[in-house]
Amino acid sequence: MKHEIDVFKATDADAATLAETIRHKDKLEMIQWTANGPEFACVESLRQSDVCFAAYTKDGELLGMFGAKVDNVLEATAIIWGLSTEAANRHKIAYVANSKKVLDMIFKAMPDVQEFHNWVSNDYPEAQNWVEWMGGGFSIKGSRRGFGNSIFREFYILNPYYKEDNTCA
Repeated sequence: MKHEIDVFKATDADAATLAETIRHKDKLEMIQWTANGPEFACVESLRQSDVCFAAYTKDGELLGMFGAKVDNVLEATAIIWGLSTEAANRHKIAYVANSKKVLDMIFKAMPDVQEFHNWVSNDYPEAQNWVEWMGGGFSIKGSRRGFGNSIFREFYILNPYYKEDNTCA
């Protein structure tokens, strides 16, 4: 299929490539949220993730990285994230069509997580549309300020593979 991608477990080399080729709007959102540039954020996102994948076009261009980290075991929640490269702009159909495939891999790898969440900038409507396209919704908890007075909305995505363990130890 013309729009297929390759997905691999992400490496330090993938994080370095992502930092060099990150999509401009992803870079701005990252700075608004963390006050750090892409070099720090890409490496730390990979390092802190329990699960992390890199998505490539069939001809070897990095489209982006996607990862997640459990943040509350008792509530069965995890932080999920995705950062894309400028190549995602050139290969929009492949990127969008396969984002669900990559998220599905994360969901399957983390069956103890019921809900994934994170924050997205109000200055990045394409990212908010992507969240909705992936089946996510937005929290009614309100918003949060980032650096430079940017506003972020919390989103969530439910894990269809969640396996609640009701057994007592």
